[in-house]
Amino acid sequence: MKRTVWLVLCAAALSNAAWAESAYVDVVNQDKPVIMEHFDTGSLNGAAPALGKASAITEPIAIEIPNAIKSASDATIEWWQWNDTNAETTLMSAAGDDRARQIELSIRVPSSEKKRKNPLPHLALSDDQSAILAAEPYSARWSYYVLVLKHDADPQLYINGYPIKPVKTKPRDANHPLAVVTIGPDHAKGKVDELAVYDHALTPEQIKSHFVAAVHSLPTHDIIVIGHRGDNAGSPENTRISYANAIKRGAKFVEMDLHLTKDNKIVLMHDDTVKRTTGKPGRVSDYLRDDIVKLDAGSWKDPKYKGEPVPKIEDVGETCRGKAVMMLDLKSTGQADEIAEWLKSTNFPMDGILLAPWTEEEGIALRKVLPQPIMTELHGTVPENYDDAYFTKMKAIGFSLLSINWQNLPQDFIDAAHKNGMKVHSWTFDRHGASGTTDVTGSYEIAGAVLAGVDGIIGDDTIAIQKVVDELTSR
Repeated sequence: MKRTVWLVLCAAALSNAAWAESAYVDVVNQDKPVIMEHFDTGSLNGAAPALGKASAITEPIAIEIPNAIKSASDATIEWWQWNDTNAETTLMSAAGDDRARQIELSIRVPSSEKKRKNPLPHLALSDDQSAILAAEPYSARWSYYVLVLKHDADPQLYINGYPIKPVKTKPRDANHPLAVVTIGPDHAKGKVDELAVYDHALTPEQIKSHFVAAVHSLPTHDIIVIGHRGDNAGSPENTRISYANAIKRGAKFVEMDLHLTKDNKIVLMHDDTVKRTTGKPGRVSDYLRDDIVKLDAGSWKDPKYKGEPVPKIEDVGETCRGKAVMMLDLKSTGQADEIAEWLKSTNFPMDGILLAPWTEEEGIALRKVLPQPIMTELHGTVPENYDDAYFTKMKAIGFSLLSINWQNLPQDFIDAAHKNGMKVHSWTFDRHGASGTTDVTGSYEIAGAVLAGVDGIIGDDTIAIQKVVDELTSR
């Protein structure tokens, strides 16, 4: 059963103390909503500071639309939402006087994904005629949504202040004006706050300014950007030229994947096998180092990189020395002695590397040989239990950072890590976002990571990522 709320606020109401700290009080005079619903039912864990208190949603909330918006040719719906799961559900719907749905934002599993063992849900923006997969949803974190409905253009969805690729539905039908907006998941638990409905189309600048205001309400902290496999957006991954190009593009931190060869030497390669990047058969561990470094690891990316070899750690170390910190993603175990030998034989600075094993056991082994370098543990997801005792254990091993897949990184893990004096990095943001299936730069996902308070972002295009970070954090 839906709860129905009807609330109309004049612009003057926004000047009171309760709204003075709102993310929606803006220098732009034209972005005052006709309706603003601020849900204030008690403090809940995970509420973004800009939002203050949020309402737990156990059933959809219907907001009746007054004539001021019904008669307008354009409209904007804006809200913050938090879902506990990515289960299929409707997040928001807008309907006309006859209550027939005009447009809906929902979480759905597309038919192409249903055939997979672990189907990936998508956000779908749909109208009465079509459904469009817009982006991938993320649970257990706040997201800021804006839907702009114009009479002469396709609807445009924004997430975290940035537009999702244009949505091809029908423009707003003035003959069937908005009458009700329903917000909240229909069967999943969640939270919602600061729902606003406008009688005009907000501009992209206004929308971004609202999100920036929320980010600026957070405590300031540095966010480092780490080049994934070097300059993975434009260069052959894990090659010397990839790191040289990443440094030219301004990267101060670069990530690389390390494997051991048959004769126990370190080379750079992401996969266990060399097939994908060299076209040759066999596992890395089947090759002697002197043989594997003769393989062409550049042509697969672009003919201009023909002859770029599989590199030794020593070669990449000299490329990065004094220019970029090397994050060493240890794809095989037992590399501690070889890393120590490389550092000693080349007099490489200990503060020039970041050790990144995948298990606690490997972290313990590394610390026995390499007590000085900073160390992070890589995880595809967070552990089931991350109480204070978990972080105490991780720090005792020697970890000061935790690097987690962004798709599986909940807000409360970031908050718990910070409470216990540990930093959190998120990965991987490729040229299409963390999922690889959304808009061109994945800006909304990068913005979400900034809002969530991560300390580092690992991605393919460091310039694009740094641009978003700077846009949101510059004061």
